[in-house]
Amino acid sequence: MSPRARLAARIALSIGLLLLVLFFVDLGEMLERMRAVDPWLFVALLALLTADRFLMAFKWLLLVRVQDLRLTFPQALRAYYISSFAGMFLPMTVGADVVRAMAVRRAGSTPKILATIALERGLGAISQILLAALSMSMIVVLGLEMGVSNLHLVLMVALLLVILLVSLPFSFWLAERVARALEGRGSLARKAGELAEAYAESRHHRGVIWTFLLLTVIEGFFPIAWYWVAALALGLHLPFILFVATIPIVFMVARLPVSVGGMGVLEGSFVILAGLLGIATDDAFSIVILCRLAELLALLPGAVAYLLVREEVS
Repeated sequence: MSPRARLAARIALSIGLLLLVLFFVDLGEMLERMRAVDPWLFVALLALLTADRFLMAFKWLLLVRVQDLRLTFPQALRAYYISSFAGMFLPMTVGADVVRAMAVRRAGSTPKILATIALERGLGAISQILLAALSMSMIVVLGLEMGVSNLHLVLMVALLLVILLVSLPFSFWLAERVARALEGRGSLARKAGELAEAYAESRHHRGVIWTFLLLTVIEGFFPIAWYWVAALALGLHLPFILFVATIPIVFMVARLPVSVGGMGVLEGSFVILAGLLGIATDDAFSIVILCRLAELLALLPGAVAYLLVREEVS
């Protein structure tokens, strides 16, 4: 399938899933809730989204400096804003990463830049798995009804933890083998080998890796806070623990590269999972839409930066 066909399929899936969710939503009631949003809580939501972007840029800079790249915090922050804004309209994760790499390509070696992004994504996936395991554990401990037996949830948690333990060491081992296999090959293979070698070399900086992973786990609680604050802004006083039990799983599912910006997948998975925990469909959809709107507003600096430096990311 050609890239255009894959993009068209992802757009169709996103639109189709959104329309399917809308079929079960009372739009009149949802709009009434939107009109009654608490403005101060909405500002708090924007502040949380902005703080999350700053933390992301700071974390990435830790990995960038390991590779001796010439990148300042303002440059890293600008690149994150640009890529995050573009990522709302591109295939989930991958499209945004390409934009970010292009936005800082003058900082140094492109393979090293890509290696930092690859390691960031790998550690982010480990953090997401850990948080998803926490969510499932919360469901079991609190006895929340999801239509899935506790045994199945415990087995899923165990599987996630096994993946968590082996994935990072294996990725370094694999990168080292790839780098060796591509030695002395053609230009493109040589670049891929440099990327693999830079990634494998990161394993020697354990302090940075553990610091990054800890900060990433902390960052994983930001989306939980977004959705909780969005619910409060809508006048929905739902227990914080319900969002701990749902949001990490929803975000893990939404990161699958099957849609555009996770659109449709995120909304649908949150509505379904929240519904299993007793949150009405209209309420759940209102929460996720308010978060989407707040995210778009919070990323407006990225839109401005993208327009100002479009020649760098084209």
